[in-house]
Amino acid sequence: MFTYPAMLAVALFLTGFFAGVFKDTGSGAGRGGSGPNNVVHPDCAVPLLSPLDSGRHQGVIDVLALPEVEPTWEPAPPTRTLRFAVCNGFANQRLSVVYAALLAYRLGRSLVLPDLIDMGLQREDVTVLASDTNRVAFADMYDVGTFVAAMRAVRMTVLTQAEAGQGPAEAVSLPSLRGNVAAALEERYRDTPHLAVDCPLFKLPNQYLQPQDTLVVWAALNGLRPNRQASETLEALSAAITAFGNAPHPGAAPAAVAAAVKAAARNRGSSPPEEGSLSGYNYIHLRIENDWLAHCKRWEAIADGVVRDNCYSHTETVEQQLASFGFNTSIPLYVASYWDDVDAERKERSLSALRAAGYRLVTSADVLPLLEPLLGARGGGLGAGRGREYRAMLEYFVGMKSTRLIGNSVSTFAALAMLERRHAGRWAAYYNGGNVPLASVLPHLHRLPWVFTYNSWSPGYDYMLKAAVRSAAATRSFQPYCIFNGNSTSYIHEWLVANNVTIIRHEPTWRQALIDAAGRKASENVRHSHLFKTPDMLVSTFQRVDLPVVPTLDQYTYVLYTDADVFFRRPIRLDDFGLPLPKSVLMGYEMERHFPYNAGIILANLPTMRRNYKAFIAAMLDNNNGLYYVGYGPADQGAINMFYEKDLRERVLPSAFNSKPYNSWDPASYIVHFHGPKPHEYSTFLTGGHCDFANLCERAFQESLCRSVREWSRWLPEERLAQQLADLCAAIESPTLKRLKNIIGRRIDD
Repeated sequence: MFTYPAMLAVALFLTGFFAGVFKDTGSGAGRGGSGPNNVVHPDCAVPLLSPLDSGRHQGVIDVLALPEVEPTWEPAPPTRTLRFAVCNGFANQRLSVVYAALLAYRLGRSLVLPDLIDMGLQREDVTVLASDTNRVAFADMYDVGTFVAAMRAVRMTVLTQAEAGQGPAEAVSLPSLRGNVAAALEERYRDTPHLAVDCPLFKLPNQYLQPQDTLVVWAALNGLRPNRQASETLEALSAAITAFGNAPHPGAAPAAVAAAVKAAARNRGSSPPEEGSLSGYNYIHLRIENDWLAHCKRWEAIADGVVRDNCYSHTETVEQQLASFGFNTSIPLYVASYWDDVDAERKERSLSALRAAGYRLVTSADVLPLLEPLLGARGGGLGAGRGREYRAMLEYFVGMKSTRLIGNSVSTFAALAMLERRHAGRWAAYYNGGNVPLASVLPHLHRLPWVFTYNSWSPGYDYMLKAAVRSAAATRSFQPYCIFNGNSTSYIHEWLVANNVTIIRHEPTWRQALIDAAGRKASENVRHSHLFKTPDMLVSTFQRVDLPVVPTLDQYTYVLYTDADVFFRRPIRLDDFGLPLPKSVLMGYEMERHFPYNAGIILANLPTMRRNYKAFIAAMLDNNNGLYYVGYGPADQGAINMFYEKDLRERVLPSAFNSKPYNSWDPASYIVHFHGPKPHEYSTFLTGGHCDFANLCERAFQESLCRSVREWSRWLPEERLAQQLADLCAAIESPTLKRLKNIIGRRIDD
């Protein structure tokens, strides 16, 4: 009886293909290596870009080029304009401008600056629009020159109302246009010189957003900066918050605030302080207003099948959430809310709980009365002279200047601030758990944190890590982090840095205890898993249990962890995992469809894991079987299955997020995981018939391995192994070979 690899070898030899497969392709010259740089895979909406380079021994120059998508149109002429209205509160007005900019960009029109709304508080979710008695000029809040320059950088023209003139514009109701409103406007009003649309907020559905839109969105947000007067007020307000919070007693606060405001005037434009310095402050946007409670009831009651369970979650115990996120009680905490609409008892209950937890609280009621006489006319009327939305703008940018910001992710105000801060590389979190609804309507603004562990002593696996990083980058949906062990001057460390991966150096507190526990049954451990061979391999594998205590990750509620032996096929958004999101961890099946599960891919709820961390580590080390967990499996995977069994059994990670080559092909999968045999082991199996994973190698060739390899190898045009395996798969799947395999099979049967 012929073995499967032997049968394939005979067939390959008969076709004359075998000799060609093993020609010396050279670095970067494999199958597809000299092809175009923008090959679009039919199942992926983003380009599959090839690396620029030529080989690892010539320095770290093999960086995957992912240039920003530049707008391709010339600036629109002033003879074709788009006017628009904004609606509702500060954050919604800010986003209204963003959506209008997107429409103007798509339509090739000049954007005309709108009037803003002075009081946008919504009751019963009724849209609030500008009126004769509720209107403020754009320039009274934002710096016009900064916004115009920011949009010019993405080749867009912005006009003031005076520059646009008072000529007639055709009014268009956006709700009357279904689907892609930008395309509908272009089709119907191509020859109309001037258009005026109602509030465009969320009118362009997310499925019609494109990668190049991201540049326009960030240009608009970066351009929406407070005008000079508001900026000066903001600097004074930020200084006052720090001074008030650090005052030794209430009586010392006025003098401290006055001194700080004078110092701020002398040092305008300085960067915010680093965390740990007592001259800074943290910030919480606390949604406890009466209108927010009413909104939550309406929002959660929407009968459309979408789970909405986090609008008011953890609000009554927010001090516990701050502790979970590691907030420092010695740093002043500015508590922002629209206090005019907060029930007095609820306000006192919330603030008392924070004070009892040791926080040094500051609110607008503490600092604004002290600022009024200091700023005078320069303050622009911090009191009754300004409307709700001007004050909201000040509080928004107070949050942007803080050391840490945390808010409610369902609130557009807090969610937008969080996205803007993270885009700028600053710490931001949310206390209410669950998802970020704004990220589902503007998906390109939110990148899911993706975490993996790696080291400098496994160069034989570097090629798989490269494919993972490159494929993830091409989706433009991840923020990559690597918990790295080993030499920072190693090739792979430098490669990761060059490919925009944030490196996290982390030494576990349990390292020696783990090594001691493993050593008690060292020989038995190695039989259970190759991961027990050396102390460094063991500790490196267990690193993922420290996800909740790595400082760099402490701002996130959910992170996606994967092993290095994966590649990404499609963008992934947090909501893609299904709502409600997991209570603790979400993992998929191992080889068979039953518990315990595979920890190679985990959606991890970090606040929950952080609360459980000490108990988890104790359970992990309290084991007399040398880190083999009977009934759950070896190493940290066994420990995770043991500790979180109840949560894991309630829900399993969909196979689309952990698709394996030895299973059937799933064209809708997000992640392919080379679980079990790795690509180099498949190659060894084909050429020599040896496989350490029983029948998985043969099963993979019969299932979806070659489909996976065909996509995976495109990320590694310089890797000889990847191109050889792709060529072998191409031969195996060729019609000629299939006929020969049938002939050989019949002869063997005879």
